[in-house]
Amino acid sequence: MRCPHHARRDAVQETLTACRAGGEVNTGALAGGLFGARLQIIGAWLFLNVFSVFAGYFIIGRPILFQSLGIDLLPTLPRYWE
Repeated sequence: MRCPHHARRDAVQETLTACRAGGEVNTGALAGGLFGARLQIIGAWLFLNVFSVFAGYFIIGRPILFQSLGIDLLPTLPRYWE
């Protein structure tokens, strides 16, 4: 039984061989990789722009705001710093 990496390597090798020989390029092999790359970029964007902002407020900003100004934007959640 071959590992899945060899199957991808073989598909890439076939695509490269077709391009070098002047043959027709199989774009179907490339489309799956591009879709996966786009999903990874969307996931990274969501992590950086959504999760990190919430985590930054929840862990760092919330205790500082509450203790210094008495402001709590999430009053129903337990205050873990107390």
